[in-house]
This record gives sequence, C-alpha cells and structure tokens, in this order.
Amino acid sequence: MKSAYKIGAVSYILWGLIHMAGGAIMFQRILADGAMGGAAVMAPGVPIAEQPAIPAGLADGVFLYPAWNILWLGLFAIVVAVLLNWKNNRVGYWANFAVLGAVEVGLIAAMMWPGHMKAGPDTLSGLVLWALGVLFTTMGYLKRGQANT
Repeated sequence: MKSAYKIGAVSYILWGLIHMAGGAIMFQRILADGAMGGAAVMAPGVPIAEQPAIPAGLADGVFLYPAWNILWLGLFAIVVAVLLNWKNNRVGYWANFAVLGAVEVGLIAAMMWPGHMKAGPDTLSGLVLWALGVLFTTMGYLKRGQANT
C-alpha cells in the first residue's frame, strides 16, 4: 500500500482526539463531582461505594493528574502524526509507536487486566486505533526502507 503511513497517521490523530476528549471529560467530571466523578470515569468496573476512602483534596489531585496526562498525550499523538507520521518520518514512527504503545500497555496492565476498567467501545477504541496506527505506519516505514536500498 503506497500511502499506508498516512492511514497510520490518521489512526494516531484519531487516538489523540479520543484521548484529549477523555482527558477533558475526566477534568470536567472531577471539577464538577470531585474525585468520585474521576473514579467513575477511570474505573467504571468498580462501584463508587467500593472505592477506597482518600482525603478529598488528595483524591481530586490523584485523578486530575492522569486526566492532564491523557489530554497532553492525545495532543502529542496528533502533533507527531501531523508533522512526522504524515511524511513517513523515522523519528515520528518510533515516537508514536513507543509512547502510545507504553500508554496502551499501561492501560491494559493497570486498569483492564485487574478488572478496574471493562473492555468496551470506549476503552477498546484507543487500543484499536493504536494497533491500526502501528500496522499502517509500519507498512509505510518498511516500504520507505525498501525505497532507500
């Protein structure tokens, strides 16, 4: 596929948009409902009544910090995809592959595997878009290598 890397770049852009929206939603819920609003977004598999008690101010901060990170990781993915993946750039390939891969592996290991977050369209969409991004940017990256030989 001649422009597979562009499909990969679009997948990464969509991943970024979903994560920016998710971070913004978490921010809104935490600011409106406090930490328990954040818990409802981050760990929907665990009822709020079963969440451990944490002092309110600390709990708000504990949930605001990942919301902040998710939002900026989404922007990172978009910037790398637009500026580098769209041009089939080697640095962009490895940047989104490694950083977004670490995010998705962390989600699986810390949230999904232990059952804190259930697999559903909202959680699987990011994994699927990351996998599509990896697949298509890898196809473009390998074709790029063949073109230079």
